[in-house]
Amino acid sequence: DLVFDNAGNLFFTDCSECLTPHSSLIIYKVTPNGVWSTFALETPYHTAYLATDNTGNLFVADYDHGTIARYKPNGSRSTFASGLYHPVGMVCDRAGNLYVAENRIGNLHEGSIYKYKPDGSRVVLAVLSSADRPSDLALDTMGNLLMADLGGKVYKYELYTPLRRQGRIIFGSVPNSARSLACDSANNLFVVDAGDVNGSGNAIYKFTAQSVRTRFAPVLGETFLCLAVQPMASISTANPNPRPRPTPVPRS
Repeated sequence: DLVFDNAGNLFFTDCSECLTPHSSLIIYKVTPNGVWSTFALETPYHTAYLATDNTGNLFVADYDHGTIARYKPNGSRSTFASGLYHPVGMVCDRAGNLYVAENRIGNLHEGSIYKYKPDGSRVVLAVLSSADRPSDLALDTMGNLLMADLGGKVYKYELYTPLRRQGRIIFGSVPNSARSLACDSANNLFVVDAGDVNGSGNAIYKFTAQSVRTRFAPVLGETFLCLAVQPMASISTANPNPRPRPTPVPRS
């Protein structure tokens, strides 16, 4: 995953070493002028999702262990939430509330969207249907919550009205699998289509606030899974083969 903070710093995860049960997930930080550093190590992590709030805190969701860690800008770490099953996407609003999508586990647990206040208290915003396969969340400037589904649809919830299973609408769809979302300041929504099972059809689509879809960036020879919009700047994307990285430095 990857995300920008309000200062334009880019944070992203590297799971290329996550091949054993005790391997580490590396979180990198890239400043606006391109300086790389290792921000944190998480052990053991296999899959993680990121979000930042307006004060510069970085939230890291552990898909496998159902926890969310909070890093302050100085790198200090604390456990923000636990007891989840499979968190798969997060986003923060301007008030510092954290929204988290959680996957369904067969007939044992229904998928949900949760809202966490800055103090860690939680409410259920929406219970997802049994057919939902959430993959990411985004917020637009109008206060709408958008959810990507691996089946190709993007759903919209209005946060100023009570959220119910029937209360959402289909905002749009992509041909294959909606994997990652990002909104810009003009309320354009960018969606990564992960493609089919062979990776064919991987592309980035742009939706206007009126749900008009255009193909923003066809992907040729690479596989993009995540994207983020830099404040007042361009789109950044992530693929499994980034440029050479600095040597990881363990967190003390």
